[in-house]
Amino acid sequence: WLNNAMREFAYAFKFPELQGTASVSSVEGQNNYDLPADFRAFTDDGVVIDGPQDRTGGRLPKETRTMFLRQYNWNGNGRPQAYHTYGKKLVVRPASDATVTNFMFDYWKRVTPLAADGDVSMFNDDWDDVIFRGALYRGHMNFGEHDRMINVFNMFLGLVRSRVEAEDLEEFPEGGISYIQSQFDGNRR
Repeated sequence: WLNNAMREFAYAFKFPELQGTASVSSVEGQNNYDLPADFRAFTDDGVVIDGPQDRTGGRLPKETRTMFLRQYNWNGNGRPQAYHTYGKKLVVRPASDATVTNFMFDYWKRVTPLAADGDVSMFNDDWDDVIFRGALYRGHMNFGEHDRMINVFNMFLGLVRSRVEAEDLEEFPEGGISYIQSQFDGNRR
């Protein structure tokens, strides 16, 4: 019940605790690579090629599995032009050539479940009461105590709604959003 309560609110907000960064290096003739064990989804930036020099700075466009199957050159290798996920794999098209290419990406992690007696949540302790109330309403629901479940569920929702995300507390960079976007685009090409 505790783990389900954490997942319920954690996937609704953009918690810094759920952000991750990873990279994989290409292997000649290979088109799929393992994603991190805690991978849930790519952030908006997707997959960026980082090196070597002639391949730096390009963001790979995302494609669907259907697009991949229609367009994939099963016999050719080259500079990867697109990506998608399939299962727990990052899949690029076409398969990589002999030039080692680094694929970098930011991603959203899965919530680390509480499994042992001494485990603590990965969230700030401000969320402990929210986790407890989320587990409590599930307990009441499991035992058929619907009136209590509704009361505790409403407390759970009230606690979730009363929290402020970290990004709302942090100062927004000077220059406005257009300036920030122009700086980002200039650095990522």
